[in-house]
Parts: sequence; structure tokens; C-alpha cells
Amino acid sequence: MEIEATDEKAISADKLSSLSQITFLSIKDNLKANLSSFEATHRSNLNEYNMTVENLAANKTDLENLQKSKPSLDKQYAFYQELKAYLTDYIDCYNEKIVEIEKSEQKWIELYKERCSRVLNRRQENLRDQNAETSISLSANKKPLDSAHQQRIKQRENRRNLRRTRRQTECRHSVELNEGFSTDDEESQEDIELFEQQKQDLLKQLRDNIFTDVLEDFYSFKLIKKRFEKWKTLNEENYKNAYVSLSLPKLFSPLIRVDLIDWNPLENESPDYLEKTDWFKELLEFQNQNLSDDDLMLVPYIVEKVVVEKLIVVADSLYDPFSTKQSRNFSNLIINLVKTYPTINGQSINTKKLIEVIIAKFKKTFDQEVFVPLYSKQLIQQHSSEASIFFYRQFYSCAKVFSNVLLWQDVLSEGVLKELAIDCLLNRYILIALQNMESSIQTIEIIEYLVKKLPKNWLEANIETTSTMNLPQLLSLIRLVRRIADQIHDNDFKQKKIDSSQFREQIQTIRKLFLTMGASDQAIALSNAYDL
Repeated sequence: MEIEATDEKAISADKLSSLSQITFLSIKDNLKANLSSFEATHRSNLNEYNMTVENLAANKTDLENLQKSKPSLDKQYAFYQELKAYLTDYIDCYNEKIVEIEKSEQKWIELYKERCSRVLNRRQENLRDQNAETSISLSANKKPLDSAHQQRIKQRENRRNLRRTRRQTECRHSVELNEGFSTDDEESQEDIELFEQQKQDLLKQLRDNIFTDVLEDFYSFKLIKKRFEKWKTLNEENYKNAYVSLSLPKLFSPLIRVDLIDWNPLENESPDYLEKTDWFKELLEFQNQNLSDDDLMLVPYIVEKVVVEKLIVVADSLYDPFSTKQSRNFSNLIINLVKTYPTINGQSINTKKLIEVIIAKFKKTFDQEVFVPLYSKQLIQQHSSEASIFFYRQFYSCAKVFSNVLLWQDVLSEGVLKELAIDCLLNRYILIALQNMESSIQTIEIIEYLVKKLPKNWLEANIETTSTMNLPQLLSLIRLVRRIADQIHDNDFKQKKIDSSQFREQIQTIRKLFLTMGASDQAIALSNAYDL
């Protein structure tokens, strides 16, 4: 008991000691701290209340706006559901129809390819026949020709007579009036009628089968176009975000391919043919001032993706570099496409492939079809001989291909064009033939014709200088021209076959040719040599 009493006294003493430490200032400080805590809590609750009131007001505004926009959203939802169903059906439809379209395209190509092969095979057969006829004429043993060969000669001469008459009625350079400058691509009336009948049957079959089971909504450019115009009007931002413009070329592609099935750019002389088609006019109307930049590129994208793909097939399967008409029509079309549509450029994969196919076509023609026989100079100068006639016909045929290649100067790069025209033709075939011709002003006129076919910018850069040439590839040709000039002096003027005025006139012509070729040093040397 004494111990417990002692403990209680000790505790009481501690309490008294702690109470003695509480002062008025400490109580005041504690009250201030509690007041600050309550005020902070009050401010926090007040801010939260104000935020709640603001959020409530904003939510009420949003609710009112949503209620107001509900009809528009319902309309958009219904439209998108309808559009989704439409596009699903459209894709399903053309997944089936594309097989028929591709078959029709292939049949059309095969039909024209068969005709081209028939003309090509006949041309090669005629070449073999003429080579054989010339060989027989030069041999001592004159073997008679079989009846089939004689019949081919008769048909060949009939076609030549027709071409000869046609050339005389056309305004042509005198060089182009020679045998060999017209393409032997005539067909018999029977072949023409059969071809047209087969083509019309193919097109009729396509028309009868392709859209007979399809609603107009799925093949009318106007109706398809309206759906996307409605989408853009309804929600243009959504239309742009969906990249619709990038999808439209593929969407319209099957319809455009059907429309272009019977388009042959080799025969059609209008370089702006595409601009006259119905689909072009419809899609051009689709491009109005409210559309984005991507929408304005719709037609250029279609030209690159659809039209150029057809041109690739045509170039590979049907194009004949021997035909001036085909070369002119085809090159003019592509030049127009390059100038008109920004998508037809060096970065386009399809454009690159088209150019590669055209170049490969030329090289294949050079290797397999271009042929100039080699005979002695004396034999060639016997102009009435079979050998001379055959030689000159093949030479002019080669000159025609040279001219056709240069029609592509606004399409092919300068390096490629120089390789094709100068390296592969002029220096490989034409120059050798020219060296075997008679050294006369007539040969100079032929060379002048060929040189004038070259692009002016290849020659004009160094006309005013005597130190260098713009086209060193022409050095061999220049040396030949100078040799002809000297031989005209020695063989014609000295032998008094021509008088001095005629000689001076011919030398002046050769001097001008040197200047045209950029060989100013040769022009000066010629003037000094013959006192011009």
C-alpha cells in the first residue's frame, strides 16, 4: 500500500509539471493553427463546389447541344450505315465483274495482237523473199521461184503501188517519197471485215453481259459520284479523314477500264481523246472549288493508275516502231499526258515502266527487224539492179525508224534518245549504208534530211564555236560528208560533169550542213579549200 501511494503521488507530480508548461501564448498558437486548417478545408470545399456548379452548367449545355444535334447525328448514322452497305455490295459486285472485264481486255489485246503478228510475219516473209530474189539475181544459176513465192510477189507489188500512189498525193519531203518510207501494214478487205466482225462480237458480248444484272447505282458515274458528294456535304472533315480521295481511283477503275476497252491509242489521232470521254467529263465535274487538293488530283491519279497501265500493255504487245502513224499518235498522246497531268512524271512507277517498255520495244526492233544488206559500191550504184533496189528500200526503211525514234524526244531522256537514234541506228546501220552510196549531192540531201531530224538543242549549242562539238557521235558522219565534198570536186567538177556555179552551190550546201551539225571547223576548212 505504501508503494501504490508513492506511485500516485509521482503521477500527480508529472501532471502538475506539464500543466505548469501550458501558457496563454501556446493556447493562442494552437487555436490559430486549427483556424488555418479549417479555413483551408473550407476553401477546398468551396472550390470543389464551384467546379461542380460549373460542370453542372456545362453538362446541361452539352445535353442541350446533343439533343439539338441528335437529328443530324441520326441522319449521319443512317447515311453511314447505308453507305457501308452500298460499298460492301459494290466491292462484292466488282470482285465478280473484274474477272469478266479482264477477260474482255485480254481478248481485245489478243485480237489486235493477232493482227499485228500477221502484218509482222508478212513483213519478215517479204524481207526473206526479197533477199532470196536478190541472191538469185546475182547468181549464175537462176532458179525459178515457186508459185507461192510468185503469188506473194504479186500481192507485195500491189500493196506497194497503192502506197506509192498515196505518197504522191501527200505533202512529204522528197526523201520520204522513196520506197521504204511507207509501212507495209495494209490488209485485205476480207481480213479487215473479219477483224471488225470479231471485235464487234467481243464488244457486244461485253455490253450484253457486264451490267445486265447490275443496278444503275453501281455503274453510273453520275449516281456513284452523288453518294460521295453527299458524304462531303454532310461531313467534309470526316470525308477528308477517311482519305476518300485516295480510294476513288480504285473505286472507279473497273468502270473506266470497261469504257477504255476499245480505245487503241496507236490508231486514234487525237492526243486529247481522254478529255472527250463521258467518264472524264463526269469526274471533272466532281472537282469543284470546295474540294480539297487531294480531290483535285482525282483525274490525274486515275490517268496514272488506269490509263498508263493500258498504255504499257499496248506498247508491249501492239506498238510497231516501223509505223510512223503509230509512233506519231502514241508519242503525241504521251507528250500530252506528261504536260497535262502532274502524276505522269519520273517518280511514277507506272510511268517508269511505260518508258522502259517503249525503250525495250525499240531495241528489240533494232535487233530483230532492222536490216540493210551489204553490197559492193559498184553494185549499189547500178540503180536498176535488184540488189540496188533492195538496198535502198531497206535503207529508207531504216531511216524511217530513225525518224520515228526521234518523235519521242519530248518523252525519252536525251541520253536514251542519243543511244537509240545515233548509236543503235545512225552509226550502226545508216552510216555504213551511206558510205556505200554514190558520192553525190543526192547523198548529201539524204544526210541533211537525217540531221534535221535531230533535236535542235543537240546541235545548236556549239554552232558559234570552232573548238568543240556538241555531238561527237557525229564525227564519222562529218568525215563522210567531207569525203563526199572532195569526191564531188574530183569526180564531178574536175571531170566537167558540173560547171563551177553548180559546184559552188553544192559546196555551199555542204558548208551549211557542217554548220547545222555543229562542225564549224569543217565549214571553215571547206570554205578555205574551195575559195568560198
